[in-house]
Amino acid sequence: MPTNTFLNLPENKKNKILEAAIDEFSEHNIGESSINKIVKGADISRGSFYTYFDDKYDLVHFLIQLIKKPLQDKIETRFSNSDGEFIEMMLIVHDEVYDLLENEKYHRFIKHVVLFFHNNIVNNINNKTFTLNKDNKLVLQYIDRNQFNNTNVTYLENVLRIAQTLLSDVFLEAMLKTYSKEESRKNYQMLLTILKTGYEES
Repeated sequence: MPTNTFLNLPENKKNKILEAAIDEFSEHNIGESSINKIVKGADISRGSFYTYFDDKYDLVHFLIQLIKKPLQDKIETRFSNSDGEFIEMMLIVHDEVYDLLENEKYHRFIKHVVLFFHNNIVNNINNKTFTLNKDNKLVLQYIDRNQFNNTNVTYLENVLRIAQTLLSDVFLEAMLKTYSKEESRKNYQMLLTILKTGYEES
C-alpha cells in the first residue's frame, strides 16, 4: 500500500500518477509493465516512485483497492434489497463486476491482473501484494442461512470460496472469449446451480 508521502500529495499529482499507472497496466501485462513509463507519464522521478510505493506490484494492489471500494458499495446496496438467496446474490456480484468491465481501460487492467495471478508468473512477491481479497463478510451479512442444511460459518465460507473461484474462472473465460454479459451470466448461473445442488444434499 502507498506510503504517507504519497497519500499527502496534492490530489492532482496523485491522480496523475494513478492515471499513468492504469494506462501502463492496461496496455501491458503486469509482469512486463514498466515503472519507467509510469514515472514518465506521471512526470515524476524514479526515486520519487519508490518513496510512494514498494514496487509496481504494491501499486497494482492499491489500484485494485481503489476500484474495489465503489464496487463493494454498489453490491452492498443491492444485497440489502435482496431476499438473501445464494444464487441471486452471487449473480449480483457477477453483474456488477461485468458492468465495471464495460470500462475498456479497467477491462484491460483487470484482465492483465487476472491473467497474471492465474498464471503464477511471479513467486517471490510479498503475499499481501498478491492477494485478491475475497472477503466473505459482506455476503455472510446478508445471506439467508436457512437455505443451507449446514449453517456453520466455516462451511458457508467454503461454499462462498468455491463460488468466488468459479466466478474468477467465468470472468477469465469471458475475457478471453469475449462473452456477452448474458452469456457469462448464464455460464455462472449453471455452475452455481450445480454447487447449490451439492450444498442442499450435504
